[in-house]
Amino acid sequence: ADGGAGEGGAASWFGSPLQLAAPSRSLLVPFPTLNASFSSANSGKATASGASDRGARGSTSLVYKQWHPQVSVLFSDIVSYTSMSLENEPEEVMALLHTLFSKFDSMLDVFGVYKVESWGDSYLACTGLHNESQDHAQDLIDFAREMHIAASSITVPNTGEPLQIRVGIHSGPLHTAVVGMCRARYSLFGDTVNTASRMESTGIPGKCQISEDTYNLLSAESKGEWSLRGEVHVKGRGIMTTYIMDPLARLAPVMEHHGEGEGAEGSAPA
Repeated sequence: ADGGAGEGGAASWFGSPLQLAAPSRSLLVPFPTLNASFSSANSGKATASGASDRGARGSTSLVYKQWHPQVSVLFSDIVSYTSMSLENEPEEVMALLHTLFSKFDSMLDVFGVYKVESWGDSYLACTGLHNESQDHAQDLIDFAREMHIAASSITVPNTGEPLQIRVGIHSGPLHTAVVGMCRARYSLFGDTVNTASRMESTGIPGKCQISEDTYNLLSAESKGEWSLRGEVHVKGRGIMTTYIMDPLARLAPVMEHHGEGEGAEGSAPA
């Protein structure tokens, strides 16, 4: 949805109601004061819905929010996911998604990418969120290329064809916050998030599409890998200039050029 962390979902940071899920190894201290402030703000008795009754007593202040001046945001989805879901058993679809997202998750630390969430066939991640870097755009593009390679290694059960994804990336400022009282979620807000989502939804199957803002952050060498798509109508933004890359055209994975675990931002449990 416009203004939030994409269409149809938000980051699932919490397990049981009002309890912060156990962090992964790379998420030990992403928000130093979040545990204490969240616990204090929601110390009321839980209701049947799972929400604290503190909200009913008038406390609605945000327990965490932060401004991020320069971030790159990535959205991906599976090409023809709706028809694939209709033509395959639910267990097969779940197994495929688990395999795909596990492959994505295993590469997060390699490229210093932060996983915000996954829902349905969609995957949301970013760079520059908690570990500011001048290379955040390039790091996310390298991750996107590996996402395509990982997806192509998976076979769609009913067709026997390699799985295809569509990826969109945009760079700019955004806000993060923990919102809600019941199963509160860590979410991204701002036009940067919406535009990244549009880069994916207006993209081309099997390819990665980036905005001109992201393109301008790349080195001259990296820019040479992209083709000008031209003007694309983007909902809420009008006409935008975008660039397209076929990640599978360069078959050699780029993971070997990144030191595993260096500069990692980690992943949040979905």
